[in-house]
Amino acid sequence: MAQLDTTIDVLLIATPDDVIQQYAETLPEMPCAVLHTAGSLPSSVLQRLNPRHASIWCIYSIRSENLPLHRTIPVVIESENPEAVQLATTLAQSFSDAIYHLEAAQKPVVHLGAVLANNFTNHLFAICEELLGEVQIPREILFPYSKKQSRI
Repeated sequence: MAQLDTTIDVLLIATPDDVIQQYAETLPEMPCAVLHTAGSLPSSVLQRLNPRHASIWCIYSIRSENLPLHRTIPVVIESENPEAVQLATTLAQSFSDAIYHLEAAQKPVVHLGAVLANNFTNHLFAICEELLGEVQIPREILFPYSKKQSRI
């Protein structure tokens, strides 16, 4: 592993959720705050690296054909460390107006809800496309629905 710059203010670990903990275990203790971007993991997976640890998770699946206005993307911040919460909040405020502070026990529920809402909707659109294809109707007929922001 390349040498890390120890003069940085924050280390942001933005890798797939399933490798964050493994990656964090390869790092030395850090003098800076450490954040990760996983929706499925608590910030405590970074505790060994620095007491100032947090997670900052954007609740959005990026699709190039349907990019939102970035200031509306919900951002979840989770940490028990007030200094890390403030740092993560400042970072989140630079790109979103929809910031939520959650406790570690709340985060898995929100993550499950996000996964269900996103994947179930995608699955339903795939079924609709298949049905339309059977009667030679282009899937684009449903695009107004796929771009519509739901109000649950």
